[in-house]
Amino acid sequence: MATREQRAKIEADIVALVATIYTDEKRTPEQILAFDPDDLDEQDPAKLYTVLGERYGVEPDERDDNHGGFGGTIANTVDYIAKHWDGRTLNDVELDDDDDE
Repeated sequence: MATREQRAKIEADIVALVATIYTDEKRTPEQILAFDPDDLDEQDPAKLYTVLGERYGVEPDERDDNHGGFGGTIANTVDYIAKHWDGRTLNDVELDDDDDE
């Protein structure tokens, strides 16, 4: 489980990542935290959740039918990752645009 300081860093990192993936409109950090990627029909949020899982080494909870615990608002996603993160894993991840073709 992440400390308060680590959680704040996770939140800032995820907000920045979401801003680069979801460019349909400009959002403030507060709007990003309240944003639910499932509300956009044109983009599957599974890509985001996979990238975040890889970055933090957090596995989805197979018992949770809302994208394995990653789903809901971005604030919920931050909470899930902060709760399940080992406090050490921080992998570099690359976002590819292969899905856009």
